[in-house]
Amino acid sequence: MFTYWFTRINNKHLYLSLLIGFSICFLQLVFSVISASHSLHTADSFFSPYTKWIGIDLVSSFKTMYYFLLPIIATIGVGNIIQQDKNNGFLYISLSKTTKQKYFTTFFLTSFLTGFIVITLPLLFDFLAAFLFLPNVPVDPIINSNIGLTETSTFFPDLYFNHPFIHVLFYIVLSGFFGGIFSLLSVSCSFYYNNQFSVLIIGFIIQIVLTIMNLFISFPISPMFFLPEIQTIQNGSLLYITILAISLLSISTILFYQGVKKRVIF
Repeated sequence: MFTYWFTRINNKHLYLSLLIGFSICFLQLVFSVISASHSLHTADSFFSPYTKWIGIDLVSSFKTMYYFLLPIIATIGVGNIIQQDKNNGFLYISLSKTTKQKYFTTFFLTSFLTGFIVITLPLLFDFLAAFLFLPNVPVDPIINSNIGLTETSTFFPDLYFNHPFIHVLFYIVLSGFFGGIFSLLSVSCSFYYNNQFSVLIIGFIIQIVLTIMNLFISFPISPMFFLPEIQTIQNGSLLYITILAISLLSISTILFYQGVKKRVIF
């Protein structure tokens, strides 16, 4: 069944989401990473993949762009599949060939995995490609103090200075996890709304609302502020992130299975 779903989502919408993500990361590489590589002879201590990849880049605006658009990038690939299949009758043809539980359970998991993958792949590309242009030198809390990475601006700062590769992977996985959640939320809402555009921007609207609320709250509550490796709004809370993730995941799950029960299966 997973093979069926990955074949089903292999369409122009999935490639569009990947194109957006990779384009932003590619531009960040060109204008920030490669630009920094030209200055290695004067400041080789300050520049490495761990200090210039998109998740920690303090100079380029592409970091803000990527994490701001993350909910849309994560949902373009699968957000409207159920609605499209329901409208053209393909959904009921598919249901006649397998059990309803298996069909929707695998789609639920596939939706999450798709959102996870389309977010993590561009970030991994950006981070690993940075090694082609910058030296793999260890980060140092004194030499690299200019990046401002402290216990108030990132999680597990000791891990960053001792094992920076693992620290970067943690943030890439965290971003992918929220990408999966936003993808699920979009898919779940597609059972209730016929407007395809509205379904795709639901996660983005949540991002905007949380970003506006952050004008009045002193710690990062919007994913665009706490998902980068270095937080522009400091004092991030792992407890808050956990509660937000569980809340969005629970809402998505409830909406999904209620939508299957009441709006698809008659």
